[in-house]
Amino acid sequence: MSRPLPRSIWIFVAVLPVLAVAQSGRLVIPDFNDLAKKATETVDITLDGDMLKSASHFMGASGYGRSGDTDVSGIVNGLKAISVRSFTFDKPDMYSAGEVEAVLAQVNAPGWKKVVSVREKNERVEIHMRENADDGGLLILTEEPQEFTIVNIAGRINMDQLRHLQGRMGVPNMPGIIGDAASDVPPPPPVPGVTTTPMPPAPTARQVAPPPPPAPVAPPERAYSGPGI
Repeated sequence: MSRPLPRSIWIFVAVLPVLAVAQSGRLVIPDFNDLAKKATETVDITLDGDMLKSASHFMGASGYGRSGDTDVSGIVNGLKAISVRSFTFDKPDMYSAGEVEAVLAQVNAPGWKKVVSVREKNERVEIHMRENADDGGLLILTEEPQEFTIVNIAGRINMDQLRHLQGRMGVPNMPGIIGDAASDVPPPPPVPGVTTTPMPPAPTARQVAPPPPPAPVAPPERAYSGPGI
């Protein structure tokens, strides 16, 4: 008669799919359906395959975005998937720490390392990166009392590329942590045929005009003294 497998073996078999994902850049991000029902604002984005190819086309040099925006089509071409879950609530303590830690547990695996960790009062920002050109990835976690966001990017990605992706496709803006992509935009080139003449500096308060020269004074008239009578 065959003996039943030990409980520890069954547990290992059950977590094998999660372990396999953790060895790559793509993580298992829950839908958080229960939280979505309680949230006042919800962002749920999952891009992969053809969706990323379409995003690459629209975010390239084909006119997408404002004039002067960085062409990020090359960055998007190196990605395999983007998942974003973001929830905003009308009061604090609407989500549990366990729901967040279940995602963070996946990056406690070989190949992943924490590159950013910011904690201030009830706020937290963490960025974990898997540096692998073929199967790399990145995890962003931001927590506030009434809001939390999880972003998982799978593919070739580094911190400089992340800086240019912020504010696009659900990636949050974090200029105080990873810098501002707009600061790297070079100034526009001069228009041909147009010459700009610098204005002379305005006089300062100490530059006082010199006093006018004094007016000439006529000599006094002398009384006439004719010959005696």
